[in-house]
Amino acid sequence: MSGLEMSWAELRDRIIKAHKPIADLFFNSVGNHLQFLDSNIAERVMLHFAGIDAPALPVHDSFILHHGYGESGEVEEAMRKALYCITATVRVVKSKRLCVRLFTRR
Repeated sequence: MSGLEMSWAELRDRIIKAHKPIADLFFNSVGNHLQFLDSNIAERVMLHFAGIDAPALPVHDSFILHHGYGESGEVEEAMRKALYCITATVRVVKSKRLCVRLFTRR
């Protein structure tokens, strides 16, 4: 790996060792599923604001908008509604010392 003085295998092993409580959740598509759900939520928020002609720029788990939408609580409300619309049921995946909630579509 460019810039690191270790191989991918060494890096992977260090990550697994550093995160033992959730190591059984690595490399089994849980992360991909959560990223997909997160992108669906973000899309719904952006479409909400596009519908009122207010551009919303996504940045990680946030949005950049005119400050008035944040002050009025509309951004948070749009995010809550999107979360509710995308996530209907909750399944729990149990690890040795950790529970991860996976949200699934209705």
